[in-house]
Amino acid sequence: MVTGKKTDLDRYLEHLDHPATVHLGILLQATSYTLCFSTIDRDAEMHIYRESLSDSRLNERFSTIGKDFGSVTVYSSSKEVTLVPDGLFDPSRKEEYLTLIFGQGRRKVASTHIENLDLHSIYSLEDEVYQELMGFFPQIKVKHASDPVLTQAWVNQSFSSDHLFRLHVLDQQLFAMVFKGKELRLFNVFDIPDDTDLVYHTLNIIHGMRVDHAQAVIVISGECSDSDSGHKLLKTYCPRLQYLSGPVDSQGIGEFSLTHYRYCES
Repeated sequence: MVTGKKTDLDRYLEHLDHPATVHLGILLQATSYTLCFSTIDRDAEMHIYRESLSDSRLNERFSTIGKDFGSVTVYSSSKEVTLVPDGLFDPSRKEEYLTLIFGQGRRKVASTHIENLDLHSIYSLEDEVYQELMGFFPQIKVKHASDPVLTQAWVNQSFSSDHLFRLHVLDQQLFAMVFKGKELRLFNVFDIPDDTDLVYHTLNIIHGMRVDHAQAVIVISGECSDSDSGHKLLKTYCPRLQYLSGPVDSQGIGEFSLTHYRYCES
């Protein structure tokens, strides 16, 4: 895995001879975006770059890429996300689902079918950013950042009947998922502006599932590190906490390990 900055990205694109064999993943966050380039060979090296997000910067960056990538997926990290079972999902009511939960808002609403779980993920996306990206990449697909985490957790539960508490941190938000075997029991999003908020919400979820926190199996990924004070505190309550940590760039900014996104490539 390779991480880098603008000059590294320019160099990478300069020497990219076969873009049709490359998948481009774009993670949109509140003030930044992360680019992940990976080849059809899932064991091949990945290249990940993060930049600040602004209209002019977005236009400058993607207008210079100008490559015919094999596939392009943009991932929303919005906290406005919910899950609807296949049997209840009506594509014409996507906006209504989010309005009922999050209130009225100016938003583009998208959805993803999570086939293994028989669910549809419904979420908001910045419409202006989406339209701009569509101008550069007409083949673009849209997913929510939690989609591949859900899929990966389900796959990992193939031979387990126990509880799995799967946490993912992005933009001071906690995406919390609980599986019992391969059955999804809970999906929720919490604001975690303070380190102790992570501990509070996690312990509440564990106790709500009537599981001993000392025995709870927790897997956490995203913008987190086992050196963070909140995570150290959580580890004292939950010693079975495991980290799926991503690469760290030279400025010390933790990245989500985009290998999880490969579960949603198509």
